[in-house]
Amino acid sequence: MVKPTYLVKYISKKLGIPKSTVTLLKGHTNPHKKLEIEMEERDTKRLLGI
Repeated sequence: MVKPTYLVKYISKKLGIPKSTVTLLKGHTNPHKKLEIEMEERDTKRLLGI
């Protein structure tokens, strides 16, 4: 699994989460990416406004 620095930095900054929680699963050379983001339930609820 590859972590392009620009994408990981952008996603982590926008979501306010550590870069280590963002992983690129598919699409390294494709414009369509599949990411995995590991978060605590409370953080997920905070981002969704629940």
